[in-house]
Formats: sequence, C-alpha cells, structure tokens
Amino acid sequence: MLQKTGSFLRWLSIRLAMVLVLLAVVLTAAVMAGAFGPMPSTARLSTLAHPNASRVLSADGRFIGQYSVEDRHTVPVDALPQHLLDALVATEDVRFYRHGSVDWRSMPRVAAGMLLGKDWGGGSTLAQQWAKNLFGRPAPSWTLPAAKLREMILGQRLLEAHGHDGVLVGYLNTVPFGENCFGIETAAWRFFNKPAKDLEVHEGAVLVGLLKANTYYSPRLHPDRSLQRRNTVLHQMGRYGYLPQAAVDSLHALPLELDYTRRGVHEGLAPYFRDRVRREAEALLGDLRKPDGAPWDLERDGLRVHTTLDRRLQEAAERAVREHLSGLQQRFARDPGSRMAEAKLEDLARESARFQNALTTTGNEAEAWAVMEADRESEWFGWGGSSPVRGSALDSIRHHREMLQAGMLVADPQTGKILAWVGGAEHRRFPFDHVEARRPAGSTVKPLFYAAALELGTDPDAWWPAERAVLDRNEDWSPRNADGAYEGYWSMAGALAHSVNTASVRIYQSQDGEALREKLRGMGLKADWGPYPAQALGSGNASLIELVEAYGVFAEGGKRQPLYAVTRIESASGEVLVEREQPEAKSVLSEEASLRMRSMLELVVDSGTGRLAAADLRPQRRSGRKNRHHPGPRRRLVCGLWSGSGGRGLGGRGRSCTAFQQPGQWAGCRHGVARLGALLAGSPASSQLWQGPAATL
Repeated sequence: MLQKTGSFLRWLSIRLAMVLVLLAVVLTAAVMAGAFGPMPSTARLSTLAHPNASRVLSADGRFIGQYSVEDRHTVPVDALPQHLLDALVATEDVRFYRHGSVDWRSMPRVAAGMLLGKDWGGGSTLAQQWAKNLFGRPAPSWTLPAAKLREMILGQRLLEAHGHDGVLVGYLNTVPFGENCFGIETAAWRFFNKPAKDLEVHEGAVLVGLLKANTYYSPRLHPDRSLQRRNTVLHQMGRYGYLPQAAVDSLHALPLELDYTRRGVHEGLAPYFRDRVRREAEALLGDLRKPDGAPWDLERDGLRVHTTLDRRLQEAAERAVREHLSGLQQRFARDPGSRMAEAKLEDLARESARFQNALTTTGNEAEAWAVMEADRESEWFGWGGSSPVRGSALDSIRHHREMLQAGMLVADPQTGKILAWVGGAEHRRFPFDHVEARRPAGSTVKPLFYAAALELGTDPDAWWPAERAVLDRNEDWSPRNADGAYEGYWSMAGALAHSVNTASVRIYQSQDGEALREKLRGMGLKADWGPYPAQALGSGNASLIELVEAYGVFAEGGKRQPLYAVTRIESASGEVLVEREQPEAKSVLSEEASLRMRSMLELVVDSGTGRLAAADLRPQRRSGRKNRHHPGPRRRLVCGLWSGSGGRGLGGRGRSCTAFQQPGQWAGCRHGVARLGALLAGSPASSQLWQGPAATL
C-alpha cells in the first residue's frame, strides 16, 4: 500500500512539474509576444529618449521657467556625484554590480517573507525598477507574475544596452519623487534649489530615502520621517563600505535643511511672460523638424529657449506691482463703489465650476445655491500672501474679483526687446494677462494722435478753443473737461499737458480721418480707430503691449521697432535651431515730430497732469539733468503701466489708468499709478540699466 502511495505521489509531482513548466513556457511566450505590454528589443532600448522639460532662460542665461508634461530634466552620469550612486546601490540593490537583471540570492528571502507575512525587503533589482518606471505595470493583480517576468526580461535587455552605470543613471532620471517631480535633477532643484552635481552627501541621502515611499518620507510634508529615513540610508552607506563610520556619525547629527523651490507653470519669475514666450517659440519652430522627421515639442524635447527678459528688472517690476497694489487695495476697499453688484456676483457664481458641479450632483438649483453659501475652509489670495480663510464660495468669488490688478511692461525701443512683463497679481488664480488685454486706451492715446496730426501738417503753434459744444451731431455728443473749465484757447502742447478734452477733439476733427487712422496703425495701434470724435479721447481699444511699442516711436526719433521675447532656441545637445535676428525698425514718424512730442511729454510732467509722477521721480530727474553730458552708453526704456479692478461689474469711477515712462518722462498718470514707476526707477536694478533717468529727454 505504501509503495503504491509513493508511486502515485511521484507521478503527481512529475505531472505538476510538467504543468508548471508548460505554464511557464506559455506565460513566457505570451510576455514575449507583448500580451502584457510592449517588449522593445535591446537595440530599441539603447536609443531611449525620455520626455524632457524645455527650459526658459533670461537674457543672462538664468533659469526662469519651463514647459513640460512631466517635471523632468535628464542628466548624464558625469552630472551625478559618486556618493549619490553609492547611496542608491547601498540602499536599493547592494549586489547590483554582481548580478544581472535578477538577484537570485534574494529570492529565498522574498519567498519566506511572503509566506510569513513579513516585510523582509523586495526582490526587484534596479534594472527591473527602471523597466517598471519606463513601461509601467498592468493594473489587474492576477497579472503580477507576468508583469514581474516582463520586468526581468526588459531589465536584462536594459543592462545589455546601457551597462550597469547606464542603468543607475537611467533609473535616477525616471524615478518619481512625488508632487509630479520626476528624476534626480528635478528633485535636487525642488528640495534643495541646486543641481544634482552639487548635492552634499546628506542631501543625496534624503532624496534616495524618498524612493521607498515618496509621500510618506517627503521632507516637506513629514520632516521627522524624512530625517529618520536619511539616517537609515547613511547607515547603509557605512555598513557596505561607502562611508567611514566617523563620517556616518557626523552626518547623522546634521539637521534636515531644505531650500524648497517649486517650478511649476504658475511659480517662478515672470509666469505671464513665459506664456508669451511659448507662443513665440512655437511660431519660430514652425515647420522645423527633428532628424527623425517629427516636429519639435516644447513639452518633451528638452529645448533651451533664450529670451530677452532682464531678470533684475523683472524682479523690480514684480516688487513694484506688489507694493503699489497692496497699498492701493486698502484704499479701494474703503470706497463703497468698489463693492461688486449683487447681480454680477450671481452671474459669476452661476458660471463657476463649484456651482455647476453642485447642480449636477444635486439636480436642484436651491441645493446648489446652499452649497455656494455654506462656509468652508479655503485659501484666499492676499497681498501679504495666501492664507486659509473660513467663508463661503460666494465670499471667495467676491473677494478675488474685487482684488485690484495691474499690467506692466518694460521694453527697449531701440532693439524691440521685452525686458520685464507683469501680467497680473498672481498667475495661478488670475491667469488673465493685463499686458495683452484690450481695453479703452483713454488719454494715453492723445500723444499718439497729436503726433500723427503734426506729421500730417498741423501747425504746432496754432490755438484751439476750449469752449464746450456739441461736436458729434449724429450722437449729440459734447465732451467735458475734467476741471470743468471751458474758457480761452490752448496750444497743442498746453492742451496735452492739461488734458483739455474739448481742444483735443477739435484737433482730431481738423484732420483727414483716414490719414490720421493710417498713422496710428503705423505706430502700432491695431484697432480700427473709426471716424468718431470720441476716438480723440481714447474710446478705441488698445493693449498695453501695443501702446508701449507705439510710445517707443518717440524714443527712437520716429522709428517703430516691433517688440519680441525670444532670441534663440537650442536643442538639448546645444544645437542652435533658431537664431532670431533683430527685427528691422520702420520709420513711421519724422524725427522733428517725435522730438516735438518728447518736448510736449516733458511739459506734461513739469506743469501738467503728470505732476504726481514728477514728484515721485524728482530725485531721479535731478540726477538725470546733472549727468546730461555724462559719457558712456545710455539706454532709453519705455514702461507701460495699467492698474485697476480685475473684472467688470464693480461700481465707482476711475478704477483703471495707464502710464508710460521713458526714464523721467510720463503721460496719462492717474490715481497714484505713477508710484509704480517711481518704485521701478528707484530700484537698484534699474540704476544699473541706465545712467540718469532724464538723460535722454
């Protein structure tokens, strides 16, 4: 009986072994055929290309932002310190250099841990983990054996294609560190604000420690856990001979110190400018193709986009906007007219994603409104920084729509380079760009149409009546003067300096309308400034960037230089793909007319409506006159400013204004916006950019 039982067990064991072998063969064949995901060849794996973020660089070559589908920058092995590679091997795969894709010595340990329910470490080697990072793993749990087999095969092919050091670098370039942060270079910048090659030993240990569980051991979210995990990594380095024990003990005693720097779409310097750069770069790349015939992709190809941005001036501009609006916001909030009309608030609430989601969920408008009116914890923007606030969604909409906004643009009219660009208060919450927004130009257009009138032959010494009259019979329209005075006559210079609307309209009506509009278009205004007298007072729409370009005509003796932001685009290897030539300036105004207009604009500041700006800029103006004959290069700049409420539906008057500056020269200043220019002109950055702000008048 026992003999028969033994024979049966041997027969059963053989049959089970045969079945297992058959299943293994079938599973292997299915994996190799791609049933559980693609199986690229060794040759194909040798030419791997990861999606890489394209960098945006300021004029001095400094990083200011990026475009990416993943926050990743691939680096070669010589850009990584040896201690980082040592920490990785000591912690994740200590026999890495002594085995292939599979570490067979770890298999019994892994199997025993699984049977006993213990965590005695995983069996995936770094080559397998890189394969998993590259090609993912099928979701259903029953496919795990096939996924592991696939990773073993792909890991071996990766080793054959790249060698052990190549696998280490490839793994570090693809591994996620949390917060949509991929690769060691991006992680080094995110947590320590430095490239990976400059990481200290203890800093590298923090990042390697993150690989076990990037949220649980996040140094930003859980510093105590991160510190403990860092010390574990350092202990492993000492245990396996990568660090002497004295060094391990010394490094254990160091505190965890981060320099956390997030580099997303909304963070960093000049986010609104980067939106403009993206459009320009895509247009410049146009029909250019990579060697494989595919178009260049800003989000994947790791390009380097060089721009015109002056980093120091941009920092000064952003600081000026914050300082100006934070003070102005307090005065604005005290004005009863600054409150949003209830009807407008209701319209905005109905359009909000929160209301629409609530309506979809509840199917009842009354319940959706209850959701909008319920108090909850949320983060609100403020000039002192964002802060948690308890309030309703309606309160949040009102608060953010009643925040003041600003647009600011600084350009070099001689070259057309855009030097600084502030499109709004905060890019994340307010992505609408006030530099490119088109709105009624107001009195800022007056110098432009006065210049056009001079060019068309208007006598600059002629006198114009200020009396009020109906000046548009079709509309029964009669313009008013701000000071309510309608006596006497004004010269062109006086009418501009004191913003005499009635005289301005008469000057406009004395011109050939089509010829006047053609001159305005030549100076850069794109709107169709139709045959209406109100156009003399700026009823037509224009953007800040159009007006800055147009005012540059006065600075450059009648020549208009198109503005641009991108100077050069390079591939990841440094090959120049696009080298932008400076656009050719076009003469649109005579030098005599432009000189007269500069003289008139100086009069606006000295004795007219720009006196506020003169008060703010007086120290710089005196310095400029004192140094009028100072030798050396001098730089004319044109600065355009707009400040006002961010949305329609606010009551009150005079919520927006626009000002322009060549150093020391202003026009159209209202409601304290000149203070922006004063902050900018008085900044340390600007003092290095020109000598004496009034030197070019």
